[in-house]
Formats: sequence, structure tokens, C-alpha cells
Amino acid sequence: MMKRALFTIMAVIAMLLPVGAQDSIFVQMKDGSVLAYGLADNDTVSVDEIYMNICDTTFYSGLVNRIVFDRNMLAKKSGLQLMSFKLRHTDEGNEALLDKTFSADIDELMNNDTISFVIPYLTNYKLKPFFVASSQNIKVYANDELITSEESVVDFSSPVRIRLEYGSREPREYVVCLKNSGLPIVVIETPDRQAINSKYRWVEKSSMHIYNADGTVNYASGNNYMNISGRGNSTWSYNKKPYNIKLNVKSAILGMPKHKRWCLLANYIDRTLMRNAVAFELARMTSMDWTPNGRFVELVVNGKALGNYYLCEAIRIDDDRVNINEMKPTDISGEAITGGYLMELDSYYDAEWKFKTTYFRMPVNIKEPDEDVINSYQFSYIKSYCNEAERRLNNGSYKDFAEYFDMNTLVDWYLLNEVIYNPELNHPKSSYMHKDKNGKLRMGPAWDHDWETFTPHSSLKNRNAMWFGKLFTMPEFIQLLKERWNKLKKPFASVKGFIEETREGIRLSWEFNNSVWPTISNSVNGDTSLPFDDAVDRLKNSFLNRLNALDVVINSL
Repeated sequence: MMKRALFTIMAVIAMLLPVGAQDSIFVQMKDGSVLAYGLADNDTVSVDEIYMNICDTTFYSGLVNRIVFDRNMLAKKSGLQLMSFKLRHTDEGNEALLDKTFSADIDELMNNDTISFVIPYLTNYKLKPFFVASSQNIKVYANDELITSEESVVDFSSPVRIRLEYGSREPREYVVCLKNSGLPIVVIETPDRQAINSKYRWVEKSSMHIYNADGTVNYASGNNYMNISGRGNSTWSYNKKPYNIKLNVKSAILGMPKHKRWCLLANYIDRTLMRNAVAFELARMTSMDWTPNGRFVELVVNGKALGNYYLCEAIRIDDDRVNINEMKPTDISGEAITGGYLMELDSYYDAEWKFKTTYFRMPVNIKEPDEDVINSYQFSYIKSYCNEAERRLNNGSYKDFAEYFDMNTLVDWYLLNEVIYNPELNHPKSSYMHKDKNGKLRMGPAWDHDWETFTPHSSLKNRNAMWFGKLFTMPEFIQLLKERWNKLKKPFASVKGFIEETREGIRLSWEFNNSVWPTISNSVNGDTSLPFDDAVDRLKNSFLNRLNALDVVINSL
């Protein structure tokens, strides 16, 4: 690289001077990059006397190398040259644009005619180019319009032709191509840019804009504002934080149905970034009532680009989500008290209204009715219902248990978690079930699938988790398990297409995310140090191999 840079500098100087005898130029090098160049008539010169127009016109001190050149030789090789080309933002939406990150230096520009930038979170393509040419006398044009470094605004929404002109010399042309990652960009601002440092306290009156990849606005909170907080249990302790979002007005986002509550999943320990998305795709193939929709996005919070996130629907009772009856405080008897209830089986056991079942000690956290709706009558009803279901199972009656629990959803939920090798059932954690008015308990929706999932294993992981140890002793359960498996295994296998589609869809975003979060503090998934494609291949192959292994295991029960 040093030889290339020196040649470029010498060629530049030859262009500026008349042909004559030998002279000297003085060049300071740092890490192989050109920092300064200039002319000298004397044998010695101070570095501060050298005119510098590289690196933001900063003056450097230190040793200077003396190079002798022949103008006659170099005059034949001279040409117009960009020395540096950077892009700077012109509005708050692009505030996170970093000059040092998104720049083209002399090594990239010397022999290339195309300058390509990938700025993942770019929302406005009107930017100020900051450039240095090989002479101050060179005129620089963008699509035939004369431009000035750091002053002119150029629209880079389509390729821009940059032309350098100097006297009668042959012009030099470049094409500047600029794009983002192809994903939507979520830009959030909190009041006075206060930190989001709690999962229990909402930062209120915040704002959110969501831009489509082409820069058009998909959503803007405007004067309605929105609130944001941290979220998660173990995930909240990681460097890359997940967030909860609560809009003040129900809104549709990125083609997903209207609602106030949304989640931004960080997928920090997931080198592929796609474990949750793939698990949700599998869940949609089952008999479970609803699975969260989601979109991969770029996230910018208070001017800082945080990388790739998964913006998805939060689990709530709603016509477009968990579609069961929404209870009122007055629903305390008769059919009204029978539902709907949304519950999470989770060993963190941190809900306001919670209980542990009598026979299997399942930690039931009641998520809805909300804390300000539920009362002791409703709490007693759902606790008694769950205990009665377990009593019947504990007594060894599959038929009686099935009167309280929808077995298709229970078996499908089990198979989903087995096929992705999800160990969370053994706590249990993040395991949802719900009950509608006059209905049975039903498993789902699926949630939280980034811990140890899609890793190479061939045996059943959850055979003794939760209620399944008892159920595996019952012939009726084994028969249903086989029936459901043989119906689902082919649709499950088709998810390899979704994996490939997702791989290409998030590739550019992954590159930037990896530069922001280059290390993963938790190695549970075994792919911490793998490149993107290797990690995705490992996920896909582990999944497909597990399908084959489970086919043998389940059908031999």
C-alpha cells in the first residue's frame, strides 16, 4: 500500500510543476497511509512547513522522509486523483453517520472508478461530500454541477458521477454508489436524550420515526409520542440491550396490524441474529393460535447506531394477537369469569399475580388480565382450573386431562421446542399458555428462542420437562405425538428456504452489527467466533440433521 501511495503522491506533484531537473518531495507516512505531501526547494524542511491537505488539514509532527524524483519521468504518468472522499450528514436523521467509518481513502481511490458506500442506517440520501483532490486547482463536479467540499449538498439516492477537471488535462471520473442495508431504520429520541436504563421505568414522551429502506416514512409518532423501557431477564444484563415500546396511539408498523405494544429484540448472543425469527416461522406451521410477527431493522437511539434488531409484536390479548376475550373487573362469576387469561410459565416468577401449581409446581405468572383489572375472584378461578387439570394428569387419566387442555397445541408446542432444541422448558421459562372464555388451556404463543437453540443434538431434550414426564407414560400421548410429528416434519423442513432468504436479507446489516458488537459475552450457542455464513450454515445444518434424528427417535417410541 505504501508504494502505491508514494507513486500517487509523486504523480500528483509532477502534475503541478513544470518539467525540469530533480527536486524533492517530503512525505510523512503513518500505518501505511499518506498523511502529508509537499514541495521543498531546500535540502532540509520542517514538517510544519509542508502544506497538507489530507486528513482534515490537520498538521502532524514527527519524522519526515526525503524522496528524490525525476519530473521528466513522472510528468508522463501524472493524472487527476481524489485523495480522500467522505460523506457527512445534513440532517438529524443521519446524525449517527460517522465520517471515519464511512470514508474512502487513497488506497481505495487510486485505481478504482467506483466508490461504494454501505451506510446501514441511512435515512436521507442528501449528504455533504467531504473530499480532497490531488490539487487545490482541480474542479470537482457531481452530475455536471460544480461542488465544494463540505459545503455542497448532493443527492445520492441514485449513483452520482463525480468528474475532476484541470486545465487541458483529460478529466477523471468516478461513480459514487450509496446504499443502506435494505432494512427499515428505527430512529428513537428520548427527552433531553436521557438514558434508557431500567426495564421497570418507562422513558415517556419519547419520539420514534421508522423509515423504509428507500427513505420514505413508515411511521412517525409526532405529537402523540411514545414510551420506551428496557426489557428481558438475562437479556437485559447483556451489552446490547432489548427494549419495550408503548405507543400512545394504536398504530400499524411495517405492515403489521395496529397495536400500542411492541418489542425490540437485540439477539445479542445469537451470531446469526435469526434464531427467534426462524423459530417463529416454524411456530406458524403448527396449530397454535398466533405467533408474533416481526421485522429486522436498523436501530438508532439518541443519535447512536446500535445495529440490527428484531422489531416484533409483543404478546398481548387483542383481536390481531392472542385473540381471546378481554376481561373486565366485573367478570367475577358464571361464564364471564372463565376467560380470557394469558399466562407465562417462568421460573423468574416476578409477576404481581402469580401462583405455583399444586402437583407439578409450575410457576404461573398471570400477564392478562392486567394488574389494574384482575381481582381475587378471577385469580382464584384460574388457579383452581390449572390445579384441577394437573390433578387429573397426576391421577394418570389422559382423557380427563384433555378435558382441560387442548392437546394438539400442547403437542405441537412440545415438538416445536424439541426440533429447535430449546432447553428453556426445563426451568420452565418464557412458556406461554392461554384460556379463552368457556375454553380449554392452550399452549402458545411461542417466545424466546435464542438460548442454545439450533445446535447439534440428536436426542429428546424436554422429555421430562414440565408435564411431559407424566405424559410420556401415556399411550394416547405417544400416539398423538407421532401423528402430529409426521404431519409437521415436512413443513418444518421447508424452513431451510426461509433461512436462506433471511441470510441474504440481513447480510449487510449483520456486517455493521458485527462492527458495533464484535464480541459475544455468552458462548452457549457455540458459534461466537464464526463468520456470518459459517454460523448460518451451522444453524441450518444442525436443524436439518435434528429433523432426521427426531424422525427416528419419535417414530420408534
